[in-house]
Parts: sequence; C-alpha cells; structure tokens
Amino acid sequence: MQAPAAESLQQVAEQDRIARAIEREYATQNPAPPKPILPQEIADRADRGWNLHLTKRQLITKTGKDTYTVPSCSGHGTYTVYYGGESGAEDCTCTDYGVHGDTIACKHLTAVALIYARRRRVHSRCEVCGVGSDEKTLLGIKNDRRRDGPRYCLPHHPESMSLSVGNLVLDGVAS
Repeated sequence: MQAPAAESLQQVAEQDRIARAIEREYATQNPAPPKPILPQEIADRADRGWNLHLTKRQLITKTGKDTYTVPSCSGHGTYTVYYGGESGAEDCTCTDYGVHGDTIACKHLTAVALIYARRRRVHSRCEVCGVGSDEKTLLGIKNDRRRDGPRYCLPHHPESMSLSVGNLVLDGVAS
C-alpha cells in the first residue's frame, strides 16, 4: 500500500474548501423560509403569562402612565413592560420578546395585559385608604363571593396580619 502523495492531499483539501465556500454562498443567497408559528407556541406563552399573573400579580407594579415592572419567574430581576396608551404600543425588555416580539407576546406582556383588562373591568376602592384597583391589587375577604363585597389593599386587609396571602380571595378572581 502506498502513502498518498502530498500533491493529492493538497488537491483534496482545496476541493473541500471550495465545496464549503459554495455551500455558504448558496445558503446566503437562498435563506431558509421562516419557521411557521404554531398555535401551541402561542398557547404555551399564554399559559405561562396566566401563571405569572396568578402567582406574582401583587409584585407587578405600575411605574409610569403605560409602564409596568414585572418580576421574572426565576426570581432574579425584573422586566419593564410598556403596555397601553394612545398608540397601543406593546414592548418588553425580556429576551423572548426581543426574539419573537412581532409574532408572539411574551409571558410578561400577557401578565400585564391580564392586569390591564382586569383593572379596566373592576373599579373598586380600598375600604380604608380609598386607593383604586387601577393603582394596587385589592383583596376581598375569604369566602366572600359577592362582586360588590368590600375590598382592601394588602396593608389594610383585616386578615393580612393573621393569614397568608394564599388564603385571601383576590379581587376579580372570586366573581
């Protein structure tokens, strides 16, 4: 068996280099079609936004006219969401929105949309300090299912000193 000549090895390497260059050029001129958005992707983000709304809505704060601060699900940091306003602009500072923002709303934006819709629908005030449901999340008394029952912000809630928030009925949920 003979060892291949140095010239033939160089020729094979040159042919391989040329083939890779042709493949790169073809890929540049003929990009792959965009991946279609699956309904399941939209449903997954909506579910995650709903879960974020249910578990951390008391931590979602309105910081400006159309600006909200939303905690991350991992507990490491917050994201800024711009929602509403006259222009109807929606934006989030998370990576997911940066990648899919034109096609699929991120979970942070979905959570703010749920709060925005709920506050638009329910207009109640804290029985003690008078703060509105458009400014803070208001809580009802446990097992009081009346839509027009008394609502309280967390510092003024009669049960907040003896019970955890998990035992309270949140405004708008127990309708």
